[in-house]
Amino acid sequence: MKCEPVLNPDAWSLLCFQEAEFRGAAHVESRRRHDDEEQQYKMFVFGDSFADVGNTPMTDKSPTSRAWYQPYGMSDKVHGKNPTGRYSDGLIHPDFIAKILGRDESPPAERQRGENGADPFGMNFAVSGAGAYSESKEAPTFSEQISRFERLVRRHIIDRDLNGSVALVAFSGSHDYILSKFNKGYDKAIQMTKDVTAKIAEGVDRLLALGVEKVIVNTLPPLGCRPWFSSFTN
Repeated sequence: MKCEPVLNPDAWSLLCFQEAEFRGAAHVESRRRHDDEEQQYKMFVFGDSFADVGNTPMTDKSPTSRAWYQPYGMSDKVHGKNPTGRYSDGLIHPDFIAKILGRDESPPAERQRGENGADPFGMNFAVSGAGAYSESKEAPTFSEQISRFERLVRRHIIDRDLNGSVALVAFSGSHDYILSKFNKGYDKAIQMTKDVTAKIAEGVDRLLALGVEKVIVNTLPPLGCRPWFSSFTN
């Protein structure tokens, strides 16, 4: 099936420009350490619905909590083909990165951790509706997600030893672009692109300063294929 852009040409060009910037700015490296097959990797995930594995609360089938209800999860054999709070019918990006690191799935959602416990493999802080730059009452920004991570490290709930750690930064762009200033002119959209890129780069610097060894920054997905757009054209 061919996916056609549904944005106006200027807006679509801007998305392509923004994606190209990320391709140039973020080099992705994922490989095992051959010198230590028993290496215990740690993984931390930041983002929006593109990477959320259950941080969005379950409510009565509201648009923001649909991931807790069918048909979401219908292809997810790992979880018995049941919805798990993932915005997909199967596994999502952090699950596949986790498989590269030798695990079955993404580390668990922060919201699902015990009061004083954390999975040794890591934690997923991504929340549907979050923005890398734009603020929202419903979801923490990228910066706020990092602050939550930092507090848990300082409180020793997450092990301070971050050797062998990988952070995935995965934002779909929905909150920053589609639901924000994209309809307010090309110049403002260009400025927002720069603001979002700068905010992500700032977050990456914070993660590295905290001791995370590798940071993977995801590029934008093909927004014309997202359900929010494609549903209008069936």
